[in-house]
Amino acid sequence: MIFDCGVTNAIAGIRHIERNSDLFGKRFEQSLINEVRAYNSYSGKRFPLSFWREKHGREVDLLIGDGIAIEFKAAKRISPRDLAGIRALKEERTFKKYFIVSNDRIERVTDGIRCIHYHRFLEELWAGVLLE
Repeated sequence: MIFDCGVTNAIAGIRHIERNSDLFGKRFEQSLINEVRAYNSYSGKRFPLSFWREKHGREVDLLIGDGIAIEFKAAKRISPRDLAGIRALKEERTFKKYFIVSNDRIERVTDGIRCIHYHRFLEELWAGVLLE
């Protein structure tokens, strides 16, 4: 299995990705999940990583142990529609923290879901404060 976005793109012959394309969103998600995987390994925490999908198709991109649920969105502005999957999971009350990580620079908390820019997410991840 190949995890590196650059290698994946090279094998697929992709030289340019349009910013608003579906592929950009997939690579955005892939690169951030790879950061979590790397931190999880280097820190020695070894939290189990998974995802969630319900029968109606709503999903959440990354579950870290039983404490954190994260949805990645490449969008520059988070809309209520972007919160659908993580809101559905939050109704189950199984996780302690819920995040939307995106390109939106306006940090906020909506219905107990923390919406943060991916730079802030990476800073907190590697500082060791995100996965407490």
